[in-house]
Amino acid sequence: MFKFTRDDDTIAAGFRRIALEQIDGMLAPAKPGGKKNSAIHAVRGRAKKLRGLLRLVRPAFPDYAMENAAIRDAAARLSAARDSEALVEVFDKYLMPDADRNPTLPSIRSRLAAARDSRGDEGAESLVEFRAAMAVVRQRAERWTLTEGGFGTLGNGMRQTYRTARRRLEAARRQQDIVALHDWRKAIKSHGQHLSLLREAAPDVVASRKALAVHLGELLGDHHNLAVLRGQLTAGENAAESDVMALIDAHMQRLQDEAFELGRQMLAERPRALRRRFGAYWKSWR
Repeated sequence: MFKFTRDDDTIAAGFRRIALEQIDGMLAPAKPGGKKNSAIHAVRGRAKKLRGLLRLVRPAFPDYAMENAAIRDAAARLSAARDSEALVEVFDKYLMPDADRNPTLPSIRSRLAAARDSRGDEGAESLVEFRAAMAVVRQRAERWTLTEGGFGTLGNGMRQTYRTARRRLEAARRQQDIVALHDWRKAIKSHGQHLSLLREAAPDVVASRKALAVHLGELLGDHHNLAVLRGQLTAGENAAESDVMALIDAHMQRLQDEAFELGRQMLAERPRALRRRFGAYWKSWR
């Protein structure tokens, strides 16, 4: 369970339990007949959750830098295989609906699918390497400790990540570029993970806020994948190919505008107030 519960004797015990559950899920063998891309997607998701957990306790976790880097570097082995799959997914979602009006789209899609399929063996090897690296992390995770025991262990990490999300929103508004938007997405994903971890303290309140974080993360994720896709394409001289680039640009602009508006509403509360509110939830719950 990716959440703290009343059954956790201490925050440190809950921290280790959640961490070990996520790692064990990464180390579990793939289901017979399952798709390799699905397995990669699942374990990368667990790796992101685990890093989100570490960020939540970061102020009280002396080994944060080392362990976060170890998990990040292990997951990086899987990025190429997953990225090629994501390009096909975003292409199908945003561009293929216009295939009847633009004959260039099916051929581009075939090229992306071929590139994805060619990474099949590479993905399998990377998954083996990833699990070997995470097995080493698991040995250390059994002994992970925290320097604090009260809600401050969690509240300070939540406030820090939330503050980062607010600052990155402002940076993305100013810079209007792909890197700034992608950095903002990372902070939003971390905030959403923290909401999941603390959801038992205020399930009704957290559920709606978590839904907003998920939706915002999806908007920014699709924006990033469309940007990567655009970078792999080159505008041709014929009208059909030029229309593809224009179509991508239009979708990216719409996603960006929607993300900024949702972010404005979701991140209006000041970090200190958010920490105080969740501290009250936690106190009344525990």
